[in-house]
Amino acid sequence: MSFSGIVVDDSCLTTYADFKLHKYKYVIYKISDDKKSVVVEATSDDELKLEEGKPEPTDVYERFMTWLPKTDARFAVYDFDFEIEGGQGGTRNKILFYSWVPDSAGVKSKMLYASTINTI
Repeated sequence: MSFSGIVVDDSCLTTYADFKLHKYKYVIYKISDDKKSVVVEATSDDELKLEEGKPEPTDVYERFMTWLPKTDARFAVYDFDFEIEGGQGGTRNKILFYSWVPDSAGVKSKMLYASTINTI
């Protein structure tokens, strides 16, 4: 449990386990509406809800960034692939953890996510 009293929902753990097995390219988590738990908001398999007239992003990272709200905080993990040049060349990947807290997020939201980050 975090300092805020918010717990991680079991679905987050199973989704993260699937993510580590490369079933998803990214997973986005949010604090539930009742402010009692962290839940899965979206995965790379979910359909985007785009504003009318906006084109569908073709790049996976652009799709990921589209899920992150401009006025609220989120947690996310992203499976980042990159190339290494030189003698040990080849494709590698790293799991990146995001604590997305835009300046336009409300103070309460910022505090809840800051006090919950160690729980997730």
